[in-house]
Amino acid sequence: MKRIFAALAVALLAAPASAATVSITAAESGGNVVLTGSGSIDLSGGSHSFTFNAASFNTNNHQFFLGANGFTDVYTWGSSSGGTLSNSRFDFTVAGDTFGFDRMGALGLNQGYSSGQAINFVWTVANRTLADLGLNFGTVATIGNNSISLSRAPISDVPLPASAFLLLAGMGGLTVVSRRKTAKA
Repeated sequence: MKRIFAALAVALLAAPASAATVSITAAESGGNVVLTGSGSIDLSGGSHSFTFNAASFNTNNHQFFLGANGFTDVYTWGSSSGGTLSNSRFDFTVAGDTFGFDRMGALGLNQGYSSGQAINFVWTVANRTLADLGLNFGTVATIGNNSISLSRAPISDVPLPASAFLLLAGMGGLTVVSRRKTAKA
């Protein structure tokens, strides 16, 4: 039994650190596009570059340093492939944690962010559709040991009220036909 626990402990210690991921989901809601993100960032191997005031941001020049009012710390890695959510420009309103990235491989996070700390945010693009934004779905950036992905929210089927009426009418019709057959026999 001790050997099993020892082997398990060695296997857990020898396992490579898993990459951190921030997942962003895009959905249309009430005439707006809402991008909801969550995850965490691994800061190992990155270096703090600078801090700036993140009062208002947009996607100009493929930069996504988006924050509710406050200061943003920017981290960079030597060998990163940045990315972009979209090839078009649009303005966001932001709620929640500061999060951003650019195509040069930099990440923007809440000032004082600790590696592995949870990140949760909502970006809202008013009066636009998913088609308007030209979003790039899939893994949009790999920065350091971190992956940023964008997916489309699943569209749920909503039954029309008329279909329920048609189903009931059809079942009623079958009932009438079967009673007539039973009465004739």
